[in-house]
Amino acid sequence: MPTIAGRTSIDRVKYLPQDVTGKYWINQLTMDNDAPAWSSGTLTVSGKTATTATLSWNAATDDLAIARYTVYEGVYALGTVPGSASSITLTGLSPSAHTFTIEAEDYAGNKASNKPAVTVSLDVTSFRDTFDDEP
Repeated sequence: MPTIAGRTSIDRVKYLPQDVTGKYWINQLTMDNDAPAWSSGTLTVSGKTATTATLSWNAATDDLAIARYTVYEGVYALGTVPGSASSITLTGLSPSAHTFTIEAEDYAGNKASNKPAVTVSLDVTSFRDTFDDEP
């Protein structure tokens, strides 16, 4: 029976049992085509300053596991965290209104079809106050 020595996330592997030699059996390969889903899909701002925002979310669900979350502003990816994380602090933002979305991805590269969103306004006044305190 043919075997493969290892696997990668590109294989979209859901389950590969090993034999006693540590090799995987090809005929038992199952593809992971199930995308993650947001059951509650809540993205919130849990803290902010004039140039930073901390975003928090409820975990997405997947038939196996979430590999990573990526935060976007428009089409621009601002940061990626492991699937075990539930928050991220974004720094270096301009003091203005921002709309962020978050995308969940599993180890096979499947991405959730919807992205929870939140809009936050970073206060220009506090940004100016930061420089007013300079000697």
